[in-house]
Amino acid sequence: MLFRSPAPKAADRIEAPSPPPAPAAPPAVWNDTPLVSRRTALIGAGVIGVLGIGGIVWCTRPVRVPNVVMADPSGRPVTFEQMREPRPLLMIVLVLPNDQISRFAVDSIKAVYGKASMRVSFAALYYGTTADAARVREELGAPFPFFGMKDAKNPFGLQEFFKKAGSAGLLGASVYGGTTILLDDRNRIVFKLEKDGVQKLPDKLAKLCE
Repeated sequence: MLFRSPAPKAADRIEAPSPPPAPAAPPAVWNDTPLVSRRTALIGAGVIGVLGIGGIVWCTRPVRVPNVVMADPSGRPVTFEQMREPRPLLMIVLVLPNDQISRFAVDSIKAVYGKASMRVSFAALYYGTTADAARVREELGAPFPFFGMKDAKNPFGLQEFFKKAGSAGLLGASVYGGTTILLDDRNRIVFKLEKDGVQKLPDKLAKLCE
């Protein structure tokens, strides 16, 4: 004989709760904002845009280096300005002892010196004394002057030059051999090549010769 449970009474059944009513859509914030607030927001956005553009211009402005004072072979002071005259541009080459990239940079200038020197003056800053610089210049057969960094007339100005040029410090690996920096008539950096970038120097010189 089969036994069946009696059907549950209505009072014993658990009724599923009715779903809560859907929340009302939030009001449109922009439409409820007073006109003055909207104008303030627009002005603020414009100010931020202007400041952003100004920041980009500020960051990309030309870097100006100090008018470094070196010493010529007789010990007399020579500034970047005097090295450049009467031409509008001055190319500085940083030369380190027994450095192949330094030699590459010097040889690249030698190859076009006759033509490039119509517009550009050239000078090398050698990591050594004035006497060392003269000896290395002769060994490399460079047709432009070499100046010894260790005999700079204002070493703090030279330090500032390396800082502005992006190579912090006068000593150590922060001074890369062959680094080439082109300055305009206000000592502003037109371009700088260092490390692997020195490979582009022949192309840069060719454009200066055009």
